[in-house]
Amino acid sequence: MRQSGVRTVALAMIAAVFTACVSDQTVRLRYLPDSRIERLAGAQPVTVFRFADRRGDEGDRDPHRVGGMYDGYGSRLAKVLSATPWPDALVESLVAGFTERGVAAVAAPDREFVPRATAVSTPFAVAGEIHNFSTETRWTLQAHVSGIVWLYDDRGDLLLTRSISARIPATPRAARRSRTSAATRRF
Repeated sequence: MRQSGVRTVALAMIAAVFTACVSDQTVRLRYLPDSRIERLAGAQPVTVFRFADRRGDEGDRDPHRVGGMYDGYGSRLAKVLSATPWPDALVESLVAGFTERGVAAVAAPDREFVPRATAVSTPFAVAGEIHNFSTETRWTLQAHVSGIVWLYDDRGDLLLTRSISARIPATPRAARRSRTSAATRRF
């Protein structure tokens, strides 16, 4: 009886140590400049609005949640959280990307664009919705981002719609999709 009590305490201590080792992780989302990006001549300014979170249960309705760490059976061991809400980081990154291409960009991270109802101070507005925005660690590190991007004129008329999807590591199917969505990098 005493030996089973010692075994129980030892197992409880091992479980406590394991639990302490696997805790939520915080990451910093940031835009990495790309020197290969060409600047656009004569580009008109754009306002970048907050993208709608359409991730469903994937993000636990938490704008800081960007993924998880899972065991081989799919049980979540820890959450991956961003230091700042990912919609804010997305707007900042898009503004940085437009600026790098020579497009004057204004950030509007505090509100989503509503066609014909939201005032825009630039000739164009970029808005959208994100369906997936996650990074996972199972047996390997994986990341997936997908959604829809809309380009509007200053009156709120829709000019362009693009579906976007990127997956790392890229599977052959995901690589084909990212080639077709390469057009999204043009505007």
